[in-house]
Amino acid sequence: MCIRDRQSTWAGTGRILTSKATVHGKDTKFMKELENGDKIIIMHPTTLAKEERKIKAVLSDRSLMIDEPFSSDLISFTHFDYQKKPIFKEADATLDEQYREKLNTLSKSIQKPTSTLEYREKKGMWGYKTVTKKVEGELTREQLLDMRSKKSRDKFCW
Repeated sequence: MCIRDRQSTWAGTGRILTSKATVHGKDTKFMKELENGDKIIIMHPTTLAKEERKIKAVLSDRSLMIDEPFSSDLISFTHFDYQKKPIFKEADATLDEQYREKLNTLSKSIQKPTSTLEYREKKGMWGYKTVTKKVEGELTREQLLDMRSKKSRDKFCW
């Protein structure tokens, strides 16, 4: 269900010029008027074509980034319009869906946290093998290092 009408456009405050995918403003209020995902619309002064680009990031009241550059850079200050992105409201979940979602979150919290302990054991005359064990509980790196150092012949822990 769409709450905001997609076709409505508003005149932007101030004027803009561009340098590739960066839009620079003069007397603009980008932070108040625009947000990521909105569209900026111009009537290109060189080609006299209407062009619109999606806003990637609003950096300040005087600059923003667009997803791709206009057909050619705006070298003189130009008026612009903008179009807000539509806001969608999700339908309310049914009681059964809410129950399943709650059950999934509870089952995740019930699982016991485990840590992995890795250490090297002497194998043969010259080699070592890496042994990996799962340990119950959530242990810190220091506790894992203490457990590793207590093993008989780890090359890296004396």
